[in-house]
Amino acid sequence: MFKKKKDIDFIYDKTDYVNRIANTEFNNLEEVISSPIGLDNRIDNINKFGANTVVVKKFNWLKEFIGSLTELFNLLLLAIGTLEIIIFLTLETGFITLVSALIIYFMVILAACVDFQQEYKAYKESIQLHHEIENEIYILTNRVVDINTLDNQKQDLVKIKQSELTIGDVIYLSPGDIVPTDCRIIKSNDLYIDQSTLNGETEYILKSINNTKERLLDLENILFAHTMVKQGNCYAVVINISVNNYSDSIGNTIEDIDDESDYERSLKKISQILIGFILIITPIIFVISWSTSGFAKNDFVGPLVFALSIAVALVPEALPAIISANLKLGSKVISKNKVIIKNLACIQNMGSVNVLTTDKTGTLTLNEFEVNNIVDYSFNQSDWLNTITSINAHASNMLNNKIDSAINNHFKDLKIKYELISTIDFSHENKLSGVIAKVNKQKLLIIKGSFEEVIKLISKVRNNNKVEDVKPGFVEKLNEFNNQQANLNNKILIVASKVVDSKDNSVSELVFEGFVGLEEKLKQDVIRIIKIFQNYGIDIKVLTGDNEKVSENLVKKIGLDVKKISGEQIVSVSEELIKSFNLFYELSPLDKAQIISILQKDNVVAFLGDGVNDAIGLKKADVGISVNDGSALAKQSADIIMLEKDLDVLEQAFIQGRKTFANAVKFVNITIASNLGLLITLLISSIWFSLTYKANNFIFLPMSPIQLLLQNLIFDFANLVFVLDSVDDNSIKSPSRWSTKSIIPFALWNGTVHVIVSCINFLIMGYGFKMFQQITNGNVETLHQFQTAFFIEVVITHIILIMVYRTSKFSFTGPKSNSLFNGLMLMFAFIPFLIILIDLPIHKMELEFIKNGFWYLTLLGLITLSFGLAELFKHSYIRFNNKWI
Repeated sequence: MFKKKKDIDFIYDKTDYVNRIANTEFNNLEEVISSPIGLDNRIDNINKFGANTVVVKKFNWLKEFIGSLTELFNLLLLAIGTLEIIIFLTLETGFITLVSALIIYFMVILAACVDFQQEYKAYKESIQLHHEIENEIYILTNRVVDINTLDNQKQDLVKIKQSELTIGDVIYLSPGDIVPTDCRIIKSNDLYIDQSTLNGETEYILKSINNTKERLLDLENILFAHTMVKQGNCYAVVINISVNNYSDSIGNTIEDIDDESDYERSLKKISQILIGFILIITPIIFVISWSTSGFAKNDFVGPLVFALSIAVALVPEALPAIISANLKLGSKVISKNKVIIKNLACIQNMGSVNVLTTDKTGTLTLNEFEVNNIVDYSFNQSDWLNTITSINAHASNMLNNKIDSAINNHFKDLKIKYELISTIDFSHENKLSGVIAKVNKQKLLIIKGSFEEVIKLISKVRNNNKVEDVKPGFVEKLNEFNNQQANLNNKILIVASKVVDSKDNSVSELVFEGFVGLEEKLKQDVIRIIKIFQNYGIDIKVLTGDNEKVSENLVKKIGLDVKKISGEQIVSVSEELIKSFNLFYELSPLDKAQIISILQKDNVVAFLGDGVNDAIGLKKADVGISVNDGSALAKQSADIIMLEKDLDVLEQAFIQGRKTFANAVKFVNITIASNLGLLITLLISSIWFSLTYKANNFIFLPMSPIQLLLQNLIFDFANLVFVLDSVDDNSIKSPSRWSTKSIIPFALWNGTVHVIVSCINFLIMGYGFKMFQQITNGNVETLHQFQTAFFIEVVITHIILIMVYRTSKFSFTGPKSNSLFNGLMLMFAFIPFLIILIDLPIHKMELEFIKNGFWYLTLLGLITLSFGLAELFKHSYIRFNNKWI
């Protein structure tokens, strides 16, 4: 559960090598890569360089299991259990000591097994993600000497698995292919690459055989693994394989990031607090108890066992088991909402998340466009414009079809008859596409393309259904509209046409028809969900590699007030100021992780992303969230994978995380408060009894060690029922962090109820029923009855504290606990009576049936008092601290 935190340090050690390759002429390339370009004999290079296989770190069974066993809290429990075994073997304290030790061992091993099983499950999922369906790639089977002859060598292309590639292989890529490994282009044809998985940018990037850039991801003739060919084709030589690829090197960095989450850090602090208390209190209790006998050498065993029993009672041994059960239950509920939980511990962290950082493309947006405006020269709707725009989009044969898909979807109910004659495919050089079609018996050339390119081809304009020559001010009017839309970050296309015949079908002297405005499409209900997150106290921050205008427009659309900063600017800004921004754009993968790291200093941070460039951020965050169709590296790095891109699912996961977190925190705070109250009671009574009452033939302890261990076992099993409890509404409405600083004040204040009730019980039994006098006279039976009465009262008071402290409201008006929870609590309250009444070897437990019937009436009064005091102390605490647990 607890892992050593490591700093992020991602340096791609092949940067200089790749830059050198990018700037080397083809004739000198073989010398740089130390291999022929194109392989006649691939075996030699595979033996020399290896193949493009996936390397997965082996699962070290022994190391992982020992790591799970030796977490700090588990070590504390193991130490206590071992002490109990030693006491049992050497001091003959009775079987309860052995049972207590075995239960402690069982809970530690159970928690370790759950942790180990989860680690192994994550390892198996990692293997599966690495070995997803493997693509086959075309390679040349002979050496390339002259790039001008490549087109004549297509008959030499053969398919192999991408894992069989090696340095020097020449591959052929066409639209739709995913680049299998880092390559240098040696020949290309109108090649455009989708590199968004690395840099987050939605615009496709032109690649060619030459390079003029310096930044690694901007190199114009280098193809990076996991990017996609969107248009054109190319031949490229493999320059890096396997872990030497840029994206795979990110994966290696991720394996070295093993951060403690906020929840794990809190548990570690609690363990340290408990260890400190035990080291201080145990010797004090031992010395005080032993002093009763005047420090007689023969009487140290009882006080020692009693002091160690108090140490056992103070520690919530059930904590690992409760956390495991809590997480399993939460995981089961969340999984019903089509979510895969890879890391169980993240469910607790989700309950504390108050900052959600998210990538843009694929998470908030669909990576699709939608039409938001189609207007003519007068900025009005036009049936004619709608008709020809629809024909162009419907008939175009574009490889980059996001825009056409958006237009076709916009006009899906429009029925148009036309006869397609020919098409002009989209080209990134002139940034337009066109069709020639017969419409209403006219042969029309219909062009759609970028504002900057198409406006150069226009000589006429359709104005009020009349075609006119372009007049002065025409270009200025269109530029003004385009700039307005650009400020809103709408993508503007121009639609133009002309009547053509067999003599003239050139793309020139066009008639301006109108504008098509497009915007990036948000996911369904994303604005509503963002508002819900904000209402739940979660701050939204967008982390993207995309440019400023695109990113800013998105943040505005989802309803946030933009406070922006670029990746270049963050290095010159203080960490405190960085926390105030909600849009971080033009970020590298390392930038995202560093921003998350800064935010984590005061917050619990979740990160939602799906690209290779998001992987380090996903691993670094307290909760990493990806989607099922995200990159393999993103899914490998995430704690949670959503099977559907539905942010409603994420809302439910946060709610369940808060319920799970609330129950875990309730358990620890209430248990420590009750245990600390018992400890203070025992400390007071030990001093009180040792100074005031000295028995003739035994040490007067308020509860025998065996009874103390027995009530501790009852507490452990009663505490396990916390996983079934419901939680307050305010535990769900806002994120909660576990304040370890407040645990001791909470426990001291609210544990005082235990002290008051027990001391009143002592006074009534000691003075009202004259037990102190009988015990001083050496009456062992009376001592056992006194201890039994204290034992019963302690167990019942603990159950009452659970029932009252489980909610910040009045216990009878708070969230209703289910019948199973109530039934089990009632059962645990009756266990002490059952032990006494049924035929058990109770003499070994030193329990004695209380013969004075008036004490049972006293017990009813103590129960009523416990309820009243618990409610009083609870509401007083809330009044002064403005919060409960």
